[in-house]
Amino acid sequence: MPAGIDTIGSCIHTQVLIAEPSLMPKKVTIYHNPQCSKSRAAMAYLQQLDLDITVVEYLKDAPAEKSIEAILKKLNLSAREILRTGESQYKSLQLDKPHSEAELIDLIHHNPILMERPIVVTRHGAAIGRPLTNIIELLEDESD
Repeated sequence: MPAGIDTIGSCIHTQVLIAEPSLMPKKVTIYHNPQCSKSRAAMAYLQQLDLDITVVEYLKDAPAEKSIEAILKKLNLSAREILRTGESQYKSLQLDKPHSEAELIDLIHHNPILMERPIVVTRHGAAIGRPLTNIIELLEDESD
């Protein structure tokens, strides 16, 4: 009889083992652009680890405004702080001029190329993977 299974009369009882939360793979979400070398490096790093990875190719599937707000909260940054200032949309939308936080979040939603990358989000925090050590430190902090 396989380990963990007992029979009593005609009933079979199966022993259920529940993994200790610290032994279960951590869940992470990466906002990923496969065309970006930094994003590919972050993805390669994450894939080496025992993680449950959700990949969001944010240029194809732009995050909703509420998702962007949640990311910003976990990053502890403003929308302006995650803007890619070298993108042509940054200049064409005159993002060097004052905009409210809500306006910037809406603009990021409609122009996701403006969002810094890669961003890795965990249950307790987030990090922009420039440099990759930001992600490494986030995951180390997560396991403490």
